[in-house]
Formats: sequence, C-alpha cells, structure tokens
Amino acid sequence: MSLTSPRFSATIRSFSPGYLDTPEDDTLPLGALQEARNCFLTKIGPGAQARALLGKRDGHRLLNATAIAAGKRVDIVEFVRVGADPELVAVCDGAVYSWDGAAWNAVTGGTGFTSNTPCRFSQAKNNLFITDGTVQKRYNGTACFPIGNAAPGTAPTLAVGTATGVTGTYVGYWVGYDPAMDHETSPSPLSAEVAFTDDKRDWTRPAHTLPANYTHWRVYARNVTTTENNFFRAGTQVIGTATLTESLSDTARRDLGVGPLSSVNDPPPLLAWMSFWQGYAIGAEPGGADYLVSKQGDPESWHPRDRLPVRRNQALRSGKPWQDRAFILQTDTQSFRLLGDKHPFQLKELHDSLGNVCFDAAVEGPNWFYAWDRVRGPYRTNLEVFQPLADGRIETLLATVNKLFLDDIRCVRYKQGELIIWSLPTLVNRKRTLIAWHERLECWLPPITGFEFNSMSPFTDETTGAIGLYMGDYWGRVYEMFSGRVDGPPSGTVTAAITGASSSTVTASAATFFTTGSALAGMPAVVISPAGTEQWVRIQSNTGTVLTLDVVNGPSLSPVPATDGTWTVIVGAIDWYGWLGRMDFQAPDLMKRGGFLFVQGTAESESHTLIMRGRFNGAPSIGRTWSITFPPSGGVWGVSAWSEALWGASGTRFMRKRRLSRGFHTVQIGFKNYYPNQPFVLSLIKVTADPLPRRVVG
Repeated sequence: MSLTSPRFSATIRSFSPGYLDTPEDDTLPLGALQEARNCFLTKIGPGAQARALLGKRDGHRLLNATAIAAGKRVDIVEFVRVGADPELVAVCDGAVYSWDGAAWNAVTGGTGFTSNTPCRFSQAKNNLFITDGTVQKRYNGTACFPIGNAAPGTAPTLAVGTATGVTGTYVGYWVGYDPAMDHETSPSPLSAEVAFTDDKRDWTRPAHTLPANYTHWRVYARNVTTTENNFFRAGTQVIGTATLTESLSDTARRDLGVGPLSSVNDPPPLLAWMSFWQGYAIGAEPGGADYLVSKQGDPESWHPRDRLPVRRNQALRSGKPWQDRAFILQTDTQSFRLLGDKHPFQLKELHDSLGNVCFDAAVEGPNWFYAWDRVRGPYRTNLEVFQPLADGRIETLLATVNKLFLDDIRCVRYKQGELIIWSLPTLVNRKRTLIAWHERLECWLPPITGFEFNSMSPFTDETTGAIGLYMGDYWGRVYEMFSGRVDGPPSGTVTAAITGASSSTVTASAATFFTTGSALAGMPAVVISPAGTEQWVRIQSNTGTVLTLDVVNGPSLSPVPATDGTWTVIVGAIDWYGWLGRMDFQAPDLMKRGGFLFVQGTAESESHTLIMRGRFNGAPSIGRTWSITFPPSGGVWGVSAWSEALWGASGTRFMRKRRLSRGFHTVQIGFKNYYPNQPFVLSLIKVTADPLPRRVVG
C-alpha cells in the first residue's frame, strides 16, 4: 500500500551541468538539460560550489529602426583606440559606417567593398584594418584610406640651383609620406645624375595623385662621386608644393634616415585576413597557402619576397595571436605556431588534424584558444592540450551545420556572461543558431535561435558605459543582444488574433505591426492554435496588418490557421524551452505511483505563465501538460489544495506543486514559455513518488 509520505525523490538544485546531448539520456548529470533552446544559466556561484539557475534568455533590442541598407548583411566590430571612446563600426552594402548613439553615419572614403561579402577586421597603430578579399582599407576614426599605396611611377627632376650648396654628382628619388602613420611609399624611379659645384639641389615632383593621407613628399639622394651605398633623406615638402630646393650636406643627410629600397614599402596584395604579432602584420591571400609578413612597425609596407609557405595545397584560413604566448596559423584541419620575435619566424606544427575553418571562427580566451575544425567542430587548446568540445555532447546539433559555408562561422568572447559563442550556418548560408560554451562551468548552454546572426561584437556604450554584445543581421540592422524581452520589434503590435491566413501569410486586421525601415523582415514569429500547438516561422516582409512569411528559407504554415480569431500570432517571441533528462530515482526496476512535481522559480507578474510538460516511461510524445503561474503573494507552509499549492516563500520566490497522477518507471519534465515580456528563472525542481511492490523488469 502507499505510504503517507514520499520515499523516493529527485531534486535538482543546480542546472550547472548545462546542455548535454549525449547518446544515452540516463548518463546525463542530474540537472543537465537533454533538449533545450534559448535558456541561460544565471546567478552562478564561485568555485566548486557553482550553482546555476535556469532562465529564459533576454531578447534582442533593435538599435537602428531604419536599415543601413535594406536586405544587406551587416558586419560589425568594436573599434578601440587610445584617446577616444569605443566606437561601433559596421560594413554594409559595400560601405563603412560609424554609430553615433542615434544613427549610422557613412565614413568618408569607406566605399568600394563588395556588398554581402564577409569583412575581416583587425586593429593596430590606433587604426582599424578592414579587408574583404577584394578591397582593403584602414579607418582612423575619421575617414578610411587605402592600406599603403603603390610607388610613384615617374622620377623626380633634379637640377642645379643657385650658388652656395653641395659639391658632387647626385641622383635621387621621391616617396609619398603619411606623417600620421609614419609611412612612406616605395621609391619612384631614379632621377638623372646631376653634377653640382657648390650649388643647391632643385627637385621637382612630377604630377602624381596620392590618397589624401599622404600630406607630404620626401626626396632621397645618393652621392655618386663618393659611391654611397644608400640613399639618404634630403628634404620633406608638403604635397601641395611640387618643388623643393635644398642643400643639405652629406653628413647632415645621414642623420635624417636611410631611404627605402625598391618594393620594400609596397602595399599588401589583396588579403583574405590580416592579423598582428610582434609588431608585424601577418596575412594570407584568398585561397593562399603562404603567409605574408609586413615591415616591422609598418602594416602598410610589404615586400613581395616576404612570403613563406606553410603547407602546400591547403589554404591558410586563419592567423591569430593567443595572448603574448603564440601566433597560431591554421588551415581548416591543421595548426602551426610561429616561434621567435623577428621575421623570419620559425614554423612549428602544433596539430596535424585540428585546424580552423576561417579567421572569425577562432577567439582567444584567458586560459584557452578556441577554434573550429572542419571535421571535429569546436575545440580549445593551450598549445599543449587540444581538447575537442563536441565529442559526445552536441553532435546532433552540429550535424545540421551547412558544411558549404564553414568559412562564414563567427566566434566572439562575451566576457560578461563568461561565454565563448559561435554562430552557425544551419540553413542555406544564413547563420541562425548560436552555441555558447561557458568558460567557468565548462559546459554548453542550450542553443540560441531567433535571429539571423551574421556578425557579433562586444561594445562599450560611450553614453552609459555598459558593455553589451551586439549583432548585425542580414537586413541592414544591428541589435543589442540579451537586452529587453522581445526579439526585435521596438514598438507596434506583438500579439494579435489571426483574422486571415494562407500557407505563407498571416493577417491580423486589428494589428498595427512595426513597419519602419526593413520593418519585421527576418524576425521570428510563432503561430499558436487554440489547442496550444506552435508553428515557428520567419517574416519576409509586412504591412501594418499582414505578415508575409519567408517560405524559401523557412517553413510554411501547415495547417493553415483558422480565421475566426481563435488562433494567435506572436511577433518577436522567444522559442524558450528545456527538457530534463529522464529520472528513474536510481531504481529503474520499480514501478512507482505518480506523486508530486514541485517547481520553484520567480516571475514578475501573476499573469506570466510557465508551461510544463511530462513524458512518462520513455514515451516519444508528451503525456501531460500543465500551465502554472507564480502569484506575487506568499503562501503558508502545508496549506494547499490537493493538486496545486503555494510553497511558503518570500515575496519574490515561490514554489508550485502539481500531482503527476500517473504510474511510471521514469519521468521526464520539460518547461517552456514563448510569450514576449515574460522573464522566468527556475531555481529548483523536485519530483517525489510513493513506492509500490517491487516489480522486476526482464
């Protein structure tokens, strides 16, 4: 007979094991989520006593209602430079923009990039370097300029000037000079040799247009009579004046600097990516198997001969420093390390079967370097240990990654959440899924979905000082991630009754949907039947009352909703749910009478609904569904209705009790809530059951 008090119980006080998609769900650590989406772990304690609460993730706040360019991908990066506030920079539709806190402003000289082509960013010498494999420029916080410039193609004219000057036969060349970057072009062709007898040297620069940052030109001369080996600087002139007269002695010239040799200060070839190490810029051409090195301290000066092979027939996908310990070069399946502090570096193989698929798929953390191998997926290394992170964990999700677009994976370190986040192309080439590795808990968080996550970057708001994570989408817009409670629409109708529908459209005649700029294009929505069945869709375009769905890159409606107002559409809904692993109370051979499910959590309003679901005895379908609220008033211990009760608590922490009312060997519990503006945090879950006589299975 049943006893008066439960004997078996399973209590989950911490969700810190995270999200583990293992082959056998009975191997899940207690508290881990077997199936989940859009959940966060919050209030994590320190050290070995780490305790995590399970919460619905926050939404994504739209930064710019008016798109930079409608229907175009946005690449973003935080530009940090000395003497200025951090700046959020975007490349969209082939042009560079800067965010001023209210709008995106086009950057002077920032055009010419290829629309919808990924851009790679790197920072050095207080400049942001941008390349897309076809155009490369640097941004100094005011305007964009080419990275370096070709040598002038015409020699200067050298002539004898007035009396009292130098004696000897001289020859020379001229270069363009950018004093802000302390950069010179490679030299022009040589002038004719001219003999001087106590005369001044008259130099005339030929007509030649240089970018605006080259505000000066310089002449370098060599004394042929004394067979000087080098060219020494003879003078500097503003670019607007085409003549220069000087009579600098040979001794004084030697104190001013040695002129560049031919091709030493050439601009870089078109690069797929550029990075920096030990004062050098290092890069690779698109599809190239060699790495290229700039002059030390001058990322705009590259000699064609400074090209070194790594592994033939395999393109170098990435090159990044890890702290000050190493520079890591990678193909998509191999890793190498550069040794030494000066070019030419020594090359050492780190791993022959783990690499990185693209420049933006790797990021440095405080203790590990994280990257994404073409075959094995995400992993980390400290140069000694290479540890795959996907083995036996998230293979099911990784199997959905579109392998044709691995070179467009992005990775970012979100310090506030202690997360390493990758964006994945899981449908066509759109990156619609994020996976996040928690650095301290060393576990995966549930996948994050909703938007088309083209690019991500941390950014410090210069007005508030708050550090956030920002995302550029495929529709010319930028969002602050995990800010607010709705995915996208800043205003307008969010929840509406459906009055008309087809497989690709939804009409809500009483709605006033958001229509500014790109409107709701690319944003998620859910259609709910009266029975609570959900259909998650994506919006292609909209008017104030009609949503047109993207049925090319997403599902169409099936079944088509009824038009009597009993079906509902929710725009900006967050597909939040979590399923625990199966619980058998460590007695899988016992059939137990159903007992009670206790859920402890917090909500901000009694109208906020938590939907709970139960699977029994390994059934593939949901056996029971309950909807509960957490009222804002406290209860009294032990006073309750039979099937539902408040657990006595403070004003912000409550527990609800439900009778499972079912015999079971195992039970699996799930939670969900798709309504916008309804945050939930779950802090404890408990299932109890009375014992029945032992039944041996098998």
